[in-house]
Amino acid sequence: MILQILMQLVSSELDLPLAVQRYLGLGGFAVSSLMVFLARWVLISRAAVPFETITALTERIAAGKLDEKIPYVDWSDCAGRLAKALTTFRSVLIKQLDLQKIAQESAAEQQRLSELAQQRAVDQNGMIVELGKGLRTLADRNLEGSKNPLVLRSAL
Repeated sequence: MILQILMQLVSSELDLPLAVQRYLGLGGFAVSSLMVFLARWVLISRAAVPFETITALTERIAAGKLDEKIPYVDWSDCAGRLAKALTTFRSVLIKQLDLQKIAQESAAEQQRLSELAQQRAVDQNGMIVELGKGLRTLADRNLEGSKNPLVLRSAL
């Protein structure tokens, strides 16, 4: 629009014929329209699309999809800086998930070992009780009165 006004001012100052002024005005309008179209295209392709792509990718990473390639990492503008930061965040998240998995596996192994130790303690207590019964029978000098011959034999 400023270009059109400038063209009209120049053409009126130069006392150009009306037909030439119209063509200049039409040319100014065409150039202005082309500039608006190019500016819109640049804004969409260099700003809106990359930021929308990074935003959608960030949402997918937050939802747990960590295997996607992050675009625009080689750009030096804001979109590139965001892509590099997102790459770093994703790497940290992958490391945290790996550590959580290791911790869960360790906790499961610790639980298994604890249950095994408890079972051994129960088994040992049972053997001690049986050994105590056998020793009590021996202390009473009752070699024939044992109900469980295995206890008696194991005690001898």
